[in-house]
Amino acid sequence: MATHPYPIDLPEDLDDDVWEAREKAIVQRTWQSLGFEPFREDLWVMKPHLRAHEDAAKRLETAFAPYL
Repeated sequence: MATHPYPIDLPEDLDDDVWEAREKAIVQRTWQSLGFEPFREDLWVMKPHLRAHEDAAKRLETAFAPYL
């Protein structure tokens, strides 16, 4: 799987590189917690057959179990 982890709610008139970089880092940490890794530039990939994805899915299941 591949993704372009980038904030989707950035204002169109945004002219603040620091704010944009901070928001981008937050999104990328989220995708990384699901087993995605940087591939090149802003493209991240995840191999679902690897242990990292399975571990991430189990962590999410445990975290959300009380709410289901």
